[in-house]
Amino acid sequence: MMNIISHYTGNPMVNNALMTIKALAGLDDVRDITTDVLRTMMRRVCDELPYSLMSLNLRFKSYTMLFTRNGPLYNDKKLGQKIYETLLRKIVDGFEAEGDKQCNLTGLHYTKTFSDFMLETLVSLGVPEKEAKKKDLTLNRCWFPLLGGLGSDAQSLPMARETYNVHPICVVLLQFLPFCAYIYKKGILLVDSTALEFCEEFVKEKVENLIEKVKEVVTTNDPIENMKGATKGNYILEALEVMERCKADCEYADVNLWSFSNSGAGASCSIDRVPNELLRRLALLRKRHKGELTHILNTPALSSSFLECLSDNREWSGLYPAKKYEGVSVEFFESYWNAIHQEKKTAMAQYISGLIMKYKDAKDDAVLSKTDAYDAKNDYTSLLNRILWRATGKGDWSMSCQIAILDDPESLPISYRCFQIYKLVHFYYQKGVFISDCPPLNVKNTMAFRFCAKMIHLMESSSDYLREKVRIPEFRYGEQTNDVDPSVFDKLLIENAWKDGFYRLYPLFYTTNGKKNIYGICALLRLYYGNREDLALEEDNIEFPVQPLDADIKKWLDCMNEFTCQYVAYRFQDAVDRSKYVTLCNKIKRSIPRNDLRLQMIWFYSILQRLNESGKEWNEYDLIYDPWGNYAFKTFLFAFRLKLNEISSNDIVNN
Repeated sequence: MMNIISHYTGNPMVNNALMTIKALAGLDDVRDITTDVLRTMMRRVCDELPYSLMSLNLRFKSYTMLFTRNGPLYNDKKLGQKIYETLLRKIVDGFEAEGDKQCNLTGLHYTKTFSDFMLETLVSLGVPEKEAKKKDLTLNRCWFPLLGGLGSDAQSLPMARETYNVHPICVVLLQFLPFCAYIYKKGILLVDSTALEFCEEFVKEKVENLIEKVKEVVTTNDPIENMKGATKGNYILEALEVMERCKADCEYADVNLWSFSNSGAGASCSIDRVPNELLRRLALLRKRHKGELTHILNTPALSSSFLECLSDNREWSGLYPAKKYEGVSVEFFESYWNAIHQEKKTAMAQYISGLIMKYKDAKDDAVLSKTDAYDAKNDYTSLLNRILWRATGKGDWSMSCQIAILDDPESLPISYRCFQIYKLVHFYYQKGVFISDCPPLNVKNTMAFRFCAKMIHLMESSSDYLREKVRIPEFRYGEQTNDVDPSVFDKLLIENAWKDGFYRLYPLFYTTNGKKNIYGICALLRLYYGNREDLALEEDNIEFPVQPLDADIKKWLDCMNEFTCQYVAYRFQDAVDRSKYVTLCNKIKRSIPRNDLRLQMIWFYSILQRLNESGKEWNEYDLIYDPWGNYAFKTFLFAFRLKLNEISSNDIVNN
């Protein structure tokens, strides 16, 4: 009697075979597998299945998926069964643990090869040695799944230049794989993990279940059908249960689910990897929500996308209700975000859910009753904005609250998008979950809040005339196509923010493609004036880091500033008394038509002509067209007035 192996190998197939033998024989350790154990099991597989290994493998449908139909057991009607039994017996009887050859799969040493055993078997069964040597004696995928060989093309997968060094005992061990063969993705399931104790328990459970099925049909002459397949979610759930039950050290374990087939021309192999981080997250969710996670993993329509999103730290669509689907529970919903380490504004979403219940009207129910109310086709944005405006008037919503739900409160110009919270809000609304008090806000240091505070200070410190010109309260809240004048802040900025200069102001109001965007700031300011709040910021403390400008944009702004300076210098050239500079600046300001675009264009071309006639060469395209070729006359006019006011104000200071 000799021990076969002292530890598991690096080959998943061999390991699964060893674990299967261990489970069938009821052994405590893989080291207890001996040549005597194998001889006994070949004659009588186990107490529950008192039949020979060959007789059962002739009936397992999974056998041909593992070893094809080209081996002697299925392909040789005359000597096939004798070859099979004799070969396995000779390999076990001739087992050796020393030799000049080393197995590439197990590390075991040996001298006598599989081909030697096969030739000896054929000769012992009466086949002339000369004829026996003409047969395919190589170790190929008829004996070891997916192994390349030097035989016929049909047996070469992949094509091989030379054979692997494989200890013949591996052939015997693998003959027990049908006793743990379950279908997975139309192939045979193979479980591989760094946690060997878990693998042993998993395989043992599969073997025990398969034995129960085989016992039901073994007394008949019927084939033993394949064990019904399951999805990745089912097997992962089983893995989690086994890990918990066997108390294995799985803290750093990964699990690989192989699906392979060795039959005919359809031989294939794929591996679904279940990384350790995913197992940890699943274990956490199972601990908190065992029933709900079990339902998700056992439901094919849910499990695949759920596992993919959970692994990739992405939002899973199955969290939310849909037609004929209630979505997950509130507790599972919040645990999911914690599991993927994403902080969601769940408290604010619950607060908004309560505001919707409080301030909605009858016509809003038509949209709110839909599971996909947040979809763009349902105009959820306008609906929510109307409700929040009603709440603002009652003191339950504010500018700071709105900043807290912006998708990106750091972007400039301010983006009023808050799509990311829509699904959360509607989820809690459909579940009837809300809180009555607004959660703590932490928006004072955001760019959006500081920009709003700056504009509020400018407006509060301006004249009544300028404040009247801004007319923020008339801004039509929540409508992207509102009629607000894009230049609504221009007079305010020209008079009170000239010190900042156009280089600082430009990124606050213009997008990277040169489009002026004041929608966000207008919408937020209207909320402020609908429900004033303490800004708790002094104007001197409102600082913005200098925003980087595109090189072409800066060049364009430089041109407009230089043009303004040259025109002012041209007008000042005959002024002897410097004290009259301010008067001249004011005269230039008054010469610019206020609202009539046609007259403003006439004025522009007249001063352009005067500068060109004075020897300064200027092209209109360098001034009133942005770097993308868009007509930007109003931007030029704003820059001209701002620079003019800077020059005028500096002269007042100097005098």
